[in-house]
Amino acid sequence: MTTLPLDYHFTAPITSKGKQGNGWKLEFDWQLPGSKFPFVLYGQSFEDIEGWDVGDRPSVHVARGTLKSGKEGRYSTDYFYDLVSMETGAQGIGEDPRLQAHADGPETPPEEPETFQDHVQHRIQLGMAFNAAVSLVVGTVPTREEGAIPEPDLDEWRLRRIRYLRDRLLNEIILVPIAPPHWCYLHDVQNVRSSKTHVWGHTLEGRPPCTEEVSP
Repeated sequence: MTTLPLDYHFTAPITSKGKQGNGWKLEFDWQLPGSKFPFVLYGQSFEDIEGWDVGDRPSVHVARGTLKSGKEGRYSTDYFYDLVSMETGAQGIGEDPRLQAHADGPETPPEEPETFQDHVQHRIQLGMAFNAAVSLVVGTVPTREEGAIPEPDLDEWRLRRIRYLRDRLLNEIILVPIAPPHWCYLHDVQNVRSSKTHVWGHTLEGRPPCTEEVSP
């Protein structure tokens, strides 16, 4: 299993600077490994970003912070990140942050640039998720304790439900890599075969082991 880096070093332009609640927000022209979205950094003390503005190209060191709500910690994008330092970055050849080695973890290979085929594939995957969501929602009528949702609100409910299911199907099913054989989908771990009983399963702390006979 791949160990996620604890922090990242990168040099990239600041593309957006603003406020987020009582703190600040910076967006960089850089992405975490596996992400297609610009990296966004949040903080509370404005002294941390004093003197930096849009267009500046600092050398940034960030450390992995808290896990985002609803995430399992399998990917770097599942976490928030805290600013460790931001200094004047060097200019010149070889400064592509995606090519820099990580100081406290395994080296990350350079990401392949996005191609037209990547965008086409993403649209296909999005369409698959949308079609599946529609098929699950159309024809369903939610009920409440006091009765069915009034007709004027029903279409709005269905639209929200389709969007919710589309996003979950895309992010949690379609884009998730195919698991190897004998995978436990209940605990999201790899099963192993017992040399004594020849049953596939895995151990659970303080509980009987989980086997393929009981797990999906």
